[in-house]
Amino acid sequence: MSEYLKIHKSFLINLDEINEVTKGHVLMMNDVSLPIGDSYRDVFNAWLDSKFIGK
Repeated sequence: MSEYLKIHKSFLINLDEINEVTKGHVLMMNDVSLPIGDSYRDVFNAWLDSKFIGK
């Protein structure tokens, strides 16, 4: 089952489709780069930490 997360006021992404994460952007599998909005950054970083830091 896919998980979705809002990363910007205009973008809701499928978390399974992330290819790369940089400081302020997410690169998706289809080579589209999307910005991470300031008000969504903390929630997105918490998701990243829960998936990758503790493993």
